[in-house]
Amino acid sequence: MINKGIFITRFKQLCKLKKKTQAEIAESLGISINGLKHYMRKTNNAFPPVEYLDLMAKEFDVDVAYLIGEIDVPKHASLTVANATGLNTRERDFQNDLEWDDEFYALAREYYPAYPQKKNKRSINEYADRTYAIDLITRSSKEYSYKFCFFIDFLANSNKIAELVELTYTLLFESAEENIVIIKTNDSLKHAYKKEIADKKILKNRIISLFDEILTDKVDFSGFTDSDTAEIMVRQLLGFIEKYYFNISRPKMIKIISRRLEEIRELDETSIILGYSPKKILEGFLVKLAERYKYQLSSEFIEKYEKELPHSLSYYTNDYQFYRNRKKNYF
Repeated sequence: MINKGIFITRFKQLCKLKKKTQAEIAESLGISINGLKHYMRKTNNAFPPVEYLDLMAKEFDVDVAYLIGEIDVPKHASLTVANATGLNTRERDFQNDLEWDDEFYALAREYYPAYPQKKNKRSINEYADRTYAIDLITRSSKEYSYKFCFFIDFLANSNKIAELVELTYTLLFESAEENIVIIKTNDSLKHAYKKEIADKKILKNRIISLFDEILTDKVDFSGFTDSDTAEIMVRQLLGFIEKYYFNISRPKMIKIISRRLEEIRELDETSIILGYSPKKILEGFLVKLAERYKYQLSSEFIEKYEKELPHSLSYYTNDYQFYRNRKKNYF
């Protein structure tokens, strides 16, 4: 259970255990001692920002979840999580490979006595740069753990996940000894793929297409929106128009804007810019839209841009004209 009192108690206990003073912890966080004490007051119900909690956890060598009272052990044990989820750890992968090596060399020398002696065991350093799912779950950062788990849940909720998993495993790990792999996605639908090398490209393309179908299903039918990302994309579009307005032909610019608007629509169909056609945007309402999305057009651009407009700039920045020129079917 998350509790401010538990956090304060554990913070003080860990300072004592790790022989750290509050001044040293404050220095590692890049704040003053008074700033740290502000978060330690029982009368202040607010927790320190996530980035401070993350730094504290690293300093004490515990998980953030332990600091705030979410779990009662200092760190999640990777092996425990691995056993519960079936996910591999770096150490387990290393051990599995060593065992496979032992079996391979024993079998090889049984049939071919002259087979070379077993090479030196591989170093675990070979695995050091790999990122394992287990690392994302157990590291002291809620951001990574949450996003990873959200992604897995997102995939698992699709009725196409069985096919995606089976095909991906087949592409990466199955040998070509078996000629056919059959995927049953429901009682009536089956997909069959040959495993010969020539068919691997077909299999890979099907996996990519299937993943796209899963994303499309989510975006199109579940009301999924991401207005923050949509706003970022709008500002990127406005920046693109400012940069290339005088360097790209109008038909090509309109085509590019149309495509960008569709991408924005997939994330937030209520975005204000969608109420205007590419022609209207280029015609003059670009300035008003830039103001709405807090994008700063350069004075040099506006001065040159204004000369291209059929009306004065004030016409396009007028609220009445701005809404009057919006698409009739918008909203």
